Amino acid sequence: MLTKKQIFKKIKEIFSEYEHNNSPVIVKNEDDSLYGDLGLDSLAVVELVMMCEKEFGFAVIDDEEIDRLETINDLINLIEKYLQ
Repeated sequence: MLTKKQIFKKIKEIFSEYEHNNSPVIVKNEDDSLYGDLGLDSLAVVELVMMCEKEFGFAVIDDEEIDRLETINDLINLIEKYLQ
């Protein structure tokens, strides 16, 4: 089982490989807002969640759960839930 710290590290790697508005998405901390701090739009969030699904090796996350994501910490908690 991965720790929250390990999940956060992987998320940072995944996001840094993703280009939004022609630049990589740099996650600084778990409290970063997906929309405010990182400047993502809903399509980018869905694409990044899909990349996380592939990286962490689990089935498709429910769309309603994706819609409720606000911060990196929310995503960490969601991934942790799906890994259990």
